[in-house]
Amino acid sequence: MPIVFTSIVPSTPGILGDIKTASSGESATVKALKELEGELYFMKPDTVIVISEHGSEVPELFNATIAGQMKSSLSDRQFIGDVGLTTHLKEAIDTGQHEVPMTIIAPSVLSVEVSSPLEIMLDHLDETKVVVMTTSQLGLENHVEFGRFLHHELLQSNSRIAVIAAGNFGASEIDEVNASAFQATAIQSIVSNNPSEILKTNPDLVKNSAADILNPLAVLVGVMETLNVKASVMSQESSHGVMNVVVNFVIQ
Repeated sequence: MPIVFTSIVPSTPGILGDIKTASSGESATVKALKELEGELYFMKPDTVIVISEHGSEVPELFNATIAGQMKSSLSDRQFIGDVGLTTHLKEAIDTGQHEVPMTIIAPSVLSVEVSSPLEIMLDHLDETKVVVMTTSQLGLENHVEFGRFLHHELLQSNSRIAVIAAGNFGASEIDEVNASAFQATAIQSIVSNNPSEILKTNPDLVKNSAADILNPLAVLVGVMETLNVKASVMSQESSHGVMNVVVNFVIQ
């Protein structure tokens, strides 16, 4: 199957520093990400798709990167772009096979919120290609539908592909009550193996929590809709002022 790995990881830039300096006192998030990175390495993906709210150049549309090389904004790390995959997605839209509000962009440097999870997850996968998908200003159902489009097109690929939603579950330093409430609601949906339930969360709760995971997760829900997955919540804790959660959706 082309889709070999699906997960949620934090987008918090400070976690990359935690991993680089962690010793015996490493946090639950660091331990979980190290384990998840090992799981991804074992799956040997040809391409990793990272879905994020950050880095959009045309916010009214979904953005997909087509750059051949993209640099981390946190180090000298260079990522290889999967130009072929993005070209295939754009052609599927341009030829009328799908009506999808997506455009292509070619950033030379990735946002810190994308650079951090990519550096962590691709620590031992230097040759793995990358496509960054940024979410849009459209509604949640549009994001789910975009995920369904990705799923349909990825199934036509001969590559092994990982899909990762990157974001936090709330800004605890801004509004700890709402951030904690949103995280609890989201985790309950995930552990019950029904992540689509999170899409029904009260919009005011989402807004007040300042979480940036909901739209990326909505896309991931669309990608996983017909996959048989079992959710494993590997860690959940507040650090660097936000609620960080690590989830591995194990494909059965």
